Amino acid sequence: MLDIVPAVQFVAAPMKGAPHQNASKFVAAWLTTPEASKAREAHNFAASVRPGANTMRAKEVGSLTGKVIVEHPKNMKIRRDFYNKLSPIVTGRKK
Repeated sequence: MLDIVPAVQFVAAPMKGAPHQNASKFVAAWLTTPEASKAREAHNFAASVRPGANTMRAKEVGSLTGKVIVEHPKNMKIRRDFYNKLSPIVTGRKK
C-alpha cells in the first residue's frame, strides 16, 4: 500500500515595493522563527516536515519507513521523476 503525502514547504520573503520595506523584512524574518512555525501549525494546519524541524508532523514523518523526499534545487529531477511515476497510481489512472 502506498502512503504518499505531498508536503509543501513554507517560503517567506519581503514584498518588493512594499510601502514599509523594513516592516516587510521583519515580518518575513519573524515567519522563519519557531514561534511563527507553531502559529502556522496551530492556525493554518501547515507544519514543516523537514528533518530536524521541531513539529509534531516532522516527528511523525521522520518515524515513517517510507521514502521521504525534501525538496531542494539539487533533487528536483528526482522529485519530478518520482511524482511522474507515482501520480498515475495515486490518481487511479494507471493502466
